[in-house]
Amino acid sequence: MDGLSWFSLPVTPIAGGMAVTSASAAGLWLVSVAGLGQVRCRLAGIVLGAVTVSGVATVAEGSAVLVAATAVNLPAIITSGGDVLAANNKRKGWSIQNCGTNPLFVQLASGASATVFHVILRGCAVADDGSGGFLESDGTYTGIVSATGTSPRLVVMELT
Repeated sequence: MDGLSWFSLPVTPIAGGMAVTSASAAGLWLVSVAGLGQVRCRLAGIVLGAVTVSGVATVAEGSAVLVAATAVNLPAIITSGGDVLAANNKRKGWSIQNCGTNPLFVQLASGASATVFHVILRGCAVADDGSGGFLESDGTYTGIVSATGTSPRLVVMELT
């Protein structure tokens, strides 16, 4: 309601079955969004690859939205520092998740270092456990993003 707080919505598989608030595979889902100003799809933990989420709103009773999610173009985890996103004027958003156990230093420009950075993302308790720091941005910043740290290990997603 305020653009900062979010709540889980139950979604029902279009093929039938019980409503759930999370899923670990691609699928087609129905969700009621009656009275809601915004809805988002949250990706929790480590998600490798590009994920496409699309919605189709209807004016049917309950204002259901059909959501289709698929994962494609699976990239590897980035294990070296440097520029992790090139400048892109068509960028609509981006995110970085630290998958390593050491802090990750992120700079909104080239040249991230342990002394030159904008944000430090905490490390995971155990590598790749999904507990590492996460940074996301809307499409406001479209320039280079760099990251570094001791044994960097990160996943980067860009929405275009």
